[in-house]
Amino acid sequence: MRKKYLVGILLCGLMMLASCRLTKNVPDGSYLLNRVSVKVNGEGVDKETLNTYVRPRPNFKVFGIWRLQLHLYNMAGKDTTKWINRQLRNVGDAPVIFKESDAITVAHKMEKALSNKGYIHASVDVKPTFKKKKANVTYQVNLNNPYRVRNFSLVCLDDSIQKEIGKDTAVLKINKGMLFDSEAIDLYREDVASYLRQKGYYRLTKESLYFIADSTYKTHEVDLKAYIRLPGMTSTRPDTIPKNGGALHPRYTVGRVYIVTNFDPLRDDGSEYLTQDGLALLQKKSVPYKEVNIYDIGEKYLRPDLLRDNCYIVPGKIYNERLVTQTYTSLTGLSAMKSANIRFVEREGNTLDCVIFLALSPSQSFTTNLEGTNTSGDLGFAGSLNYQHRNIFSGSETFNFKVRGAFESVGGNVSALLDKYYYELGAESSVSFPKFMFPFLDRDFKRNLKASTEVSLAYGVQSRPEFERTVASSAFSYRWNRKQKSRYVFDLIDLSYVYLPWVSDAFEKEFLSNNSYLKYSYQSHMIMKSGLSFSYSSLLPGVKNRDVHTIRASVETAGNFLWVASKAFHFDQKEDYYTLFNIRYEQYLKGYFDFSKQYYIDDKNSLALHVGGGVAMPYGNSEIVPFEKRFFSGGANSVRGWSVRSLGPGTYSGVSRRIDYVNQSGDVKLDANIEYRSKLFWKLQMAAFIDMGNIWTIREYEEQPGGVFDVKTFYKQIAGAYGFGMRLDFNYFLLRLDFGMKAYNPSAGATKWPLFSPEINRDMAIHFAIGYPF
Repeated sequence: MRKKYLVGILLCGLMMLASCRLTKNVPDGSYLLNRVSVKVNGEGVDKETLNTYVRPRPNFKVFGIWRLQLHLYNMAGKDTTKWINRQLRNVGDAPVIFKESDAITVAHKMEKALSNKGYIHASVDVKPTFKKKKANVTYQVNLNNPYRVRNFSLVCLDDSIQKEIGKDTAVLKINKGMLFDSEAIDLYREDVASYLRQKGYYRLTKESLYFIADSTYKTHEVDLKAYIRLPGMTSTRPDTIPKNGGALHPRYTVGRVYIVTNFDPLRDDGSEYLTQDGLALLQKKSVPYKEVNIYDIGEKYLRPDLLRDNCYIVPGKIYNERLVTQTYTSLTGLSAMKSANIRFVEREGNTLDCVIFLALSPSQSFTTNLEGTNTSGDLGFAGSLNYQHRNIFSGSETFNFKVRGAFESVGGNVSALLDKYYYELGAESSVSFPKFMFPFLDRDFKRNLKASTEVSLAYGVQSRPEFERTVASSAFSYRWNRKQKSRYVFDLIDLSYVYLPWVSDAFEKEFLSNNSYLKYSYQSHMIMKSGLSFSYSSLLPGVKNRDVHTIRASVETAGNFLWVASKAFHFDQKEDYYTLFNIRYEQYLKGYFDFSKQYYIDDKNSLALHVGGGVAMPYGNSEIVPFEKRFFSGGANSVRGWSVRSLGPGTYSGVSRRIDYVNQSGDVKLDANIEYRSKLFWKLQMAAFIDMGNIWTIREYEEQPGGVFDVKTFYKQIAGAYGFGMRLDFNYFLLRLDFGMKAYNPSAGATKWPLFSPEINRDMAIHFAIGYPF
């Protein structure tokens, strides 16, 4: 105990010594920028928004408390000819020095931003305080009374435009009483211009709109008028607008639509086709197909019906910018497509001819993968060969074929019968069609849904010293997105068949004879399921430093169709369950929900929260949920103080990791995690985390004592863990190494609170993984 106190005192002393050295490289007469805060007098403005204008910022703190990079920089000596000094300065950060001129510039930027938000008379005072070569800076924001819109009107001499805007007054208006916000006004200009471009006004842009504000009143109110400039107008004075009209904005109609395939944008910009002569050449060379004209440069690559179904620009219709965007999104979403470029050429009579240039992706590719494996101490290797064809039937159908093999040496102390080897061989294939393949649905519904249909087959063989297993599966599913944030997968039918042709006598006698649950898991069975899964992410591509949340949910059910068929057609019945082809089929209901949110703190710090849970319930033809459909706890993405499949259910304590992992599965799962993430230097990141969770069974099973879920006691069985991790973020993938320690262990016979008496060998689990845990 005395040693622990001495270690604590030593650590505190080192931290105090380090803090004293923060100003080592701060010149005399200068001050280290230690802390910056923003205080706002009044309501209506988020100080976090004003924080974005603070530059420079104080030296970065790891986990918000420790200036690691500054310490590393200060550790370097002044002799830069030494390699160690150069490296410490490269990975470290030089001290950020307070400059009054920088603070005044920040204050002016805040005042300008506030003025743009309607707080025209807002002021920002800089209040620095100095102590021991450190400066703490406070920006005191005085909002004063903002300006608000009193009256708003929109004026346009083009009666057709005025009429169009009048159809949607609920959207295209500025509300009375709103702040005189220049950003909101600019957004209104874009909204009006975009709306009119959807109504055929191809040439109208937000620059065609301008505002005149009358703030002569002394009541902090503004009368705001929006004007739509007529073509050729340059003056912004309303009294110069021609009273008798003049040139009006033309409204365009789509003429011919040309689709040029096999186009190479690296060699050609397509300008030769964007003239009247070029259009005449396209008309001569292209092949008409319903509403479009297709010109294949070189070999024909895509079927005409695919191109037509993904083109929403229709000849003879009023130009609509939304349909142009929809066409671009639809075409670039095809696997066979590398890029798309949509251009318009004006003709007489306010007509737009459309030319769509399509660059196609290479149709075929091969990839290989080789990896080392370590499963509970069993060393081995695995490899796979993958083939992909992105246009197998000339309709942008994606065909995937994968062959995989794995080998492991099997050793251990459970039984001599396990001291051999394990191998696995398998193949799987799938075809994804870029359309919703379902009868009795009209073409417009299928086009608007933008779903893909996938058919897959898989077959694998596993051989262990104690058993052999054959797994075959097939599936038919639909996938679709909504607004690029929500994704759905609907498994219309997913059929899997698990067949065990051989189980060793020794294995059956030692582990299965008196263990009904384990025996059930090693019987041949069939699963015919249907399910729906949903995922949503608020992440916006290209937008950084923003809070992001994700939601995932799924529900699936199996065996219901076969159960009805069993009753109707009198399938074979053994004891209290039915069989099909002498194989028992499973019947269960399973649901899962997962939520995570990442809070942005600053450029290098974020806080991630996660909660998830699920329930699986057997019924009808099943007494137990199939092992592959049950939940497990522990591992790199769960409670990280335990290795994978080693926690629970409930207070159950496993007796043999090599075999008992089957018993350490359950029907109910709860997980909760909190993780603080902090960027260090280069690609290196650090994280500290707290994990909680466990699994339980729905029913009492003799082989899993203490595992059943009870509303009155389950909260006492939630395991706790803590730890830290290191990550290498290469943008396109992330390598993760986490060290988890048990804090609270609900397992029967275990030390309940290892948090207060930790032992590395007993309580630590190390996890290596790819990607964030949530």
